[in-house]
Amino acid sequence: MPKIFPDFTENKAYYIIILVSVFLGAVIRLNGLGVWTLALDEYYIIASSENILKHGLPQFTNGGYYSRGILLQYLISFLISLGIKVEFAGRIFSVIASLITIPPIYLIAKRIGNIKIATLAVVIFSFSIWHIEFARFARMYSPFQAIFMWYIYFALLDFTNKNLNNYKWLLFLSFLSLFVYEGSIFLVVFNFIPFILQRRINVKYLLFTIFIFVSSIFINTFGFRKLLSNPRIPPEYLEKIGSQVSNLPI
Repeated sequence: MPKIFPDFTENKAYYIIILVSVFLGAVIRLNGLGVWTLALDEYYIIASSENILKHGLPQFTNGGYYSRGILLQYLISFLISLGIKVEFAGRIFSVIASLITIPPIYLIAKRIGNIKIATLAVVIFSFSIWHIEFARFARMYSPFQAIFMWYIYFALLDFTNKNLNNYKWLLFLSFLSLFVYEGSIFLVVFNFIPFILQRRINVKYLLFTIFIFVSSIFINTFGFRKLLSNPRIPPEYLEKIGSQVSNLPI
C-alpha cells in the first residue's frame, strides 16, 4: 500500500487541514446515524438482510431473491444478529466506505496535481452534502464508490508506470464489485483496457478478466427476483419485473 503522508514535515499545514477535515467529516457522518427511521430504499436492504437471518438467503416471502448489494446484505445481517439496531447496522458500512474513499481521492489528486489540489479535494469530499447523505444511506452506492476510486487509483499507477504490477488489484476490486452494485459493469469492461494500452497480453490475467466479465453478465441478467416465485404473486407484477430486467442494457 502507498505511503499517504511521506512528506508530513514539509507540508504540515496541509496535512493538518486534511486530518481535521476527515475527522469532522467522520463526526458529521456518524452523528445520529441510527436515530432516523428507514427510508423506502433502505427498507429493501434491511428487510432482505433480516430474511437472510431467517432463510440463509435473501429470499422474498413469496419466492424470488433480492440480489442487489448482496455482500452488503450479509454484512448487515451479521450486525443485526448481534442485536445492533437495524438503522445503525444498515448505515455504518456506508459510513466506513465513505471514509475509505478518501485515501484514493487524495492520492489521485496529488498524483495528477499537487498537495494543494489533493487537500482541496479531500476538504470538498469531507464536507460535500451529497457525499455525506449517501454515506448515511443504507444502500450500496457508497461502498461501490470506495471500490471504484481505489480501482481508478491502481489503474492510474499501472498506466503511468506502463506495467501491470497492480492489475491483480483491478481484478480483485472488479470481482468484489459484482456483489456490491450493478455499476460493476464499468469495471469489468475497463479490465480489458490495460491490455490495449500496454499492448501486451498476460494470459493468466486475461483468463481471469474474461471470467469476471462472464460472471458479471450472468449476475446482471439472471432473474433472481422471479426464481422459484410463488404463483400467488400477480402475473402482471412478474411481467413488469421481467420486462425491466430484460430491457436493461448490459
